[in-house]
Amino acid sequence: MTTLRTLLLLVILLGLVPVVGASAGQVASVCFEPGGACEDVIVHEITGARRQVLVQAFSFTSRPIGSALVAAWRRGVDVRLIVDGEQYAQHGAEAQWCARQGVTVAIDAPPGRYAHAHDKVMIIDGTRVITGSYNPTAHASDVNVENLVVLDGADVASQYVKHFSERARVSQPIAPTDRVQTSR
Repeated sequence: MTTLRTLLLLVILLGLVPVVGASAGQVASVCFEPGGACEDVIVHEITGARRQVLVQAFSFTSRPIGSALVAAWRRGVDVRLIVDGEQYAQHGAEAQWCARQGVTVAIDAPPGRYAHAHDKVMIIDGTRVITGSYNPTAHASDVNVENLVVLDGADVASQYVKHFSERARVSQPIAPTDRVQTSR
């Protein structure tokens, strides 16, 4: 155990693992499912957005979160969503609905490059990051054991914005013809 502690201390001292602190971002809140109402936390954060909401989701089927994203877009917030291709093909109704409403939606993980786009991130106004194991799905709220953390801080948010931008560059936007009708 002492060897493990020494190795961990060495890794931190060498700067190989970033330590979240005041300059990187502070934990604003945490949430756990079942029973933590993480979906409500996310909807609240999206509702408070004033300029931008960037979303990377492996799976996206939550109607309340989809509705909050569209409502934000309708009030002039720049809303962009990147989803995993395989999950979109199997369970893409909510992302398709968002796209039909005008939200920019793209598919990540070009075939043959990566197995999945497994990010679960929302960046609010370039200052707040929502991340964790929680996918914006009904299963995440009702069936799975999940965690969610909300981080405050432009420094940490800028790192996530950079990653989002890198993924957006290689993602395929959903064309208007791909925005098939689905029932809500």
